[in-house]
Amino acid sequence: MKNGKNKDKEFVGEVGKPLESASEKAEIGFGMVLLAVFIGFVIGLFVWAVFWASSALTQLLWVDSNNLISGLLINANIPTWWLPLAFCVSGGLIIGMWTSRVGGEPELLETVMEKVKTTGGYSLKKPGASVVGFLLPIVCGGSIGPEAGLTGIIAAACTRIGTSLKAAGIRVKLLTDTTLSAALSAIFASPFAGVVTTAEDCMNDFDPSNFQFHRRAKLVLYTASAIGATLGIALFTSIFGTESGIPRFGGVTPGINKLWWAIPCVISAYAAILIFHGSSFAFKKLGEKMGERQVLKPVIAGLVLGILAIPLPYLLFSGESQSFELMEMWTVVPGSLLIATGLLKCAMTPLCINFGWKGGHFFPIIFAGIALGYGVASIGGFNDMFCVAITTATLVAGIQRKPLMAIGTLLLCFPVESFPWFGIACLIGAYLPVPTKLLAKQAKQ
Repeated sequence: MKNGKNKDKEFVGEVGKPLESASEKAEIGFGMVLLAVFIGFVIGLFVWAVFWASSALTQLLWVDSNNLISGLLINANIPTWWLPLAFCVSGGLIIGMWTSRVGGEPELLETVMEKVKTTGGYSLKKPGASVVGFLLPIVCGGSIGPEAGLTGIIAAACTRIGTSLKAAGIRVKLLTDTTLSAALSAIFASPFAGVVTTAEDCMNDFDPSNFQFHRRAKLVLYTASAIGATLGIALFTSIFGTESGIPRFGGVTPGINKLWWAIPCVISAYAAILIFHGSSFAFKKLGEKMGERQVLKPVIAGLVLGILAIPLPYLLFSGESQSFELMEMWTVVPGSLLIATGLLKCAMTPLCINFGWKGGHFFPIIFAGIALGYGVASIGGFNDMFCVAITTATLVAGIQRKPLMAIGTLLLCFPVESFPWFGIACLIGAYLPVPTKLLAKQAKQ
């Protein structure tokens, strides 16, 4: 028995604690893999059902209600150009009143991942309020993505399930941790994105001599849950025919004499990177100076967003459906407006996040890169697919500072034949110089 106990301690658990028995190795190798696939499947269905619901609510507010109000105003000979401003300010007021009285502000994706990684779980004080707090900024037109709120809700639900199973005597090690991979895979509709994002985020925090078995087990479970999420998405889309995410672009193989096109693309993306990090720093400092003004700050964000959305409507929303629109009509939009949209998008997202419109920045930043790419292609007469790939890759990697995460995400957008170009751009973007104080401040958000 003594030798057996010593042998069991060779396997190390999530927070440096030994696994209780060698049988857990078999559990992780078989039962946990099947459980991870099932969890991923359920999460895939849930995430895309939420996408469907938020899309329906957005359609109701910004299309149906807008058309009704516009018709009434036109019949009364009243101009309608100010409606985006009215919607955004009203949205900021609703968000501020809800969070100040009920709560439910979603935490950033990085915060959720850090808590899961360090504590082994995640919890929400008010789950119902958190669902509403997640939906409000998205439906009201905020320049934020869904990944932050969705991941927190999913992680909290799986933590509760894991706790209940543990109380019933059923061991489910790493259950909550694997949900991060499934959630991100479902949100981005890419299993590779979920696996790489979760693995890269955790990779630097482990000592290989102590966590070798644990790291291998995690990668297997990340992959299993990501595959399950993909199957859940496939089932949902086969029934409802609903599409989400960002568009898939065509490949491009420019000649050697055309590679100089990348220079203006990298320059414009670098400007957007500095704007994003600088805005994150400035708006966080300003928000801290304003104190706990939970109603005023969302209203200010709505006011600024609404004013800018009158001439630049693509500043609204996360940018998923707008990306599809740009693919179809970028040639009829002035290149200067496309570049202005991309650059200002990188300022509006930090404003929203720091002033009460909480959410993620993945989708808005991807859209900003797409807008910049089309803008550079329009002004310079360059190949649009090449410009979009370079600007988007440079921008995403420059903001995330994690090239593998950027590549894993962008494999969703661009085909494998474009990998040499956007892969190099990801490496360039991740190591472009950004003032350290801006990056440190961003990491604390």
